[in-house]
Amino acid sequence: MKFTAGVLLVALALAGCGKAVDPTPAPTPATTASGPTRFADARDACGIGSQVSVDDGGRTVTVNGIGKDEMGASLRMEQTDCLLEKLNVSSAVKKHMETTRALDGQQTDEWDGIKARWTYHPDDGLNLILQDTH
Repeated sequence: MKFTAGVLLVALALAGCGKAVDPTPAPTPATTASGPTRFADARDACGIGSQVSVDDGGRTVTVNGIGKDEMGASLRMEQTDCLLEKLNVSSAVKKHMETTRALDGQQTDEWDGIKARWTYHPDDGLNLILQDTH
């Protein structure tokens, strides 16, 4: 009897040492309008500030490129390039944007959970809307 009770106590002690595994994954924090987003992070990393509008709780960014007739709050191409680089744009999508002509109208493409729509005209520059599809 002593042997059985001792084995039982050791077994119970060892069973208490293990950690139970929770089969449900921890929820990922939701992105809120005031929380950090990849669009806001990219904008801030490029030092663009309020020249780029991040809307819809951080799920949409609007870029107004600068053309030959514009000044002010519009982005220079190197600023737009920085933003796209921080968002890991694929080289295929970047080439699609770079080769868009005014006659082509609105273009669309996607990469890494980002849907892009843009137009280009020499007078207006590249005007771009990015949407987070995740």
